[in-house]
Amino acid sequence: MLRRMNGLLLGLFLVLVLIIPARTWAQAPGSVKGTIRDVESGEYLDYANVLIKGTNQGTMSLNGGEFYFQGLRPGTYTIQVLYLGYAPEEITVEVPEGQRVEVAFDMKVVIVDTVDAITIEGSQYMVEVKNVTTEQKIGSDRLQKYAIDSVEDAVAKQAGVVMRDGQLYVRGGRSGEVSMRIDDVPVDNVGGGAALSVSSMAVEAVNTVTGGMDAEFGSAMSGVINVTTKSGGDEFEAAMRYMTDDFGRQDKTYTNWDRFEFGFGGPTPVDKLTYFFAGDMAFTDTENYSVANRPEYSVNLGDANLFTFRRRQSNQVKGSTKWKYEFSEDLRLTGEYTLNYSSNESYAPNWSVSGYARRIIYMPLVVPLSSNDSWIFTRNYVPVYYGPWYDNMYTTARPAVVMDSRNSGLIQRSTPILEVRAVDGRVYTVAAEPAFDGFRYPYSSYSTAAEDSSYTWFNSADRNNVWTSVGQQIKFVLTHNLTKDTFYELKLSLVSNDSRNTVNDKMPWDFNHGGIWSPGLYYGQSAIYLNSSDYYTDPLNPLFITTSDFPQYLEYYSRTYLMKFDITSVRWKGHRVKTGLQLQYNDLEALELGYPGIERQNRFTGNYSLGNARNTYHTYNPEASWY
Repeated sequence: MLRRMNGLLLGLFLVLVLIIPARTWAQAPGSVKGTIRDVESGEYLDYANVLIKGTNQGTMSLNGGEFYFQGLRPGTYTIQVLYLGYAPEEITVEVPEGQRVEVAFDMKVVIVDTVDAITIEGSQYMVEVKNVTTEQKIGSDRLQKYAIDSVEDAVAKQAGVVMRDGQLYVRGGRSGEVSMRIDDVPVDNVGGGAALSVSSMAVEAVNTVTGGMDAEFGSAMSGVINVTTKSGGDEFEAAMRYMTDDFGRQDKTYTNWDRFEFGFGGPTPVDKLTYFFAGDMAFTDTENYSVANRPEYSVNLGDANLFTFRRRQSNQVKGSTKWKYEFSEDLRLTGEYTLNYSSNESYAPNWSVSGYARRIIYMPLVVPLSSNDSWIFTRNYVPVYYGPWYDNMYTTARPAVVMDSRNSGLIQRSTPILEVRAVDGRVYTVAAEPAFDGFRYPYSSYSTAAEDSSYTWFNSADRNNVWTSVGQQIKFVLTHNLTKDTFYELKLSLVSNDSRNTVNDKMPWDFNHGGIWSPGLYYGQSAIYLNSSDYYTDPLNPLFITTSDFPQYLEYYSRTYLMKFDITSVRWKGHRVKTGLQLQYNDLEALELGYPGIERQNRFTGNYSLGNARNTYHTYNPEASWY
């Protein structure tokens, strides 16, 4: 029975296989070939759109206005042709089985409407003879519309300008060859470093001159960047924005970054007096976050604490205010104050470690002479671990007369002495005048816990340097229109820049380079004093640390006084005439000290001065120019 059923199924399958292809082969597909031409000129039209209505099939006429549709089932089709400037055409065709149908479309031009011709004629110089400079301008609307965070970012997007490490370079020149100006008054730091800047919300326009500078900008070798700031209008305006990366979980991209920017201004109760304030504050701990203990500040309202904040690793503040008073339509006076403040902590792995290190004291070794009443310095030092004995040193010491060998002679003086147990376990008699107090390899092993009384807590990040800079400008500009095409301007300006690089606001003599320094007191002391590094002793956590203050102290000071007067006239068609006088006086001072806590003796004068390496100057530089 099962075999019979299988035979029937096999027979049915063979019948279906033979019948279905036979019916399919009986329905052979057809095709359509067509041509499209202009009925008036007889020119064949390429690139016309050809559609079969009611389907999603379409093609384009090519190679002399020809088109093809293939693989069409037998039936009736309506073919439509669309061509810009021609009336649509349709032809209905019957496609027989297995045959090709040819059609021809004659397209008629369609005039939708007629208009009168408008002829515009003009001329343009092949060379711009009225402007010898290459200048690019950015308005305040563009600054706010696009992703531009600062004036420097806006300028860096101009042709011929690039920015690297916050410095602008024009046409491949040096950053110091670019003249920065606010309202056409120079704000460059004549001592070097960044020029003053303003918040992007204070900017009315930014002009960048990258070629063909006038004689007025004689000190600008590469380019001139002039920022025109807002002075307020007849209506009050205000804007602000706040940005942060403090969202959700603090991951590897979190730098504790906050930025607040604002700008507002408008009229005042005094007629014809307007103002504008703007500020930009940015704070971040940067990607290289250190473990330094930073001070916290509280803002209180009476006894209530509103909020508490702490100084970040990088702190940037920009602020400006501008006031304008119009005496008349032809005479106005503007005054502006600009402030830039920055405080940035340096980062180095060996200055970002906190823990306990074994404190070592180097004591001057003394030995008795003929009797115990007289002693002499041996020019050797005994390393002793810190402990309670150090705090009680002057209580337990006894008076003695000690001979000190210095400058090829013997000096007898009264000095307290005491007995101490050194790191080798032996007892020595030493003078109660420590030559070194700090951490020094190989005795000062590092630990995460105080293993005994000789271990002292320290945070090397608190001994790293902080670079603080304050830049300010105050200026007054008087503008007087003598006629409708002639005016003069008088500008008075003071630009000040103060920078300091130090550790915890220390003065040079407060620096700790690993111990105590007294110049010339003990022979060979400097060899001990300068070695101030230690190594982490845990083999599972190898780490190099530094337990002394960052060995650099810098102070920079500059004042630039400027008076500028110029007169401009455009009364002659096609010409602009400008002449002026600029007087400038620079006062510059600098103090640079390497290992500032060390006093070095001048071999010519014999006098001692701070700094193992020293560079200092105070100079005055008057300048004058006429253009």
